[in-house]
Amino acid sequence: MDTNHHIYTELAYQLRKREAPRTEEEITLIALKEWMARNFSYSAMRGYQWKELFLPHGAMLRLIHRGMTYYAE
Repeated sequence: MDTNHHIYTELAYQLRKREAPRTEEEITLIALKEWMARNFSYSAMRGYQWKELFLPHGAMLRLIHRGMTYYAE
């Protein structure tokens, strides 16, 4: 069996199983973009990751705590 076909079939199965809102093509593009970002250092994917929160490089963050507003870049 062709490896590419097997991977694509498994992806389609997992997306249907989880009732994912994205298509196989969308997931493939996301995976390729992330791979290129890691391997070719594309600045669009640089940033700070903390658990499920991702702040892209250059993002500004505003926090309000006890009535005080704080900004971070």
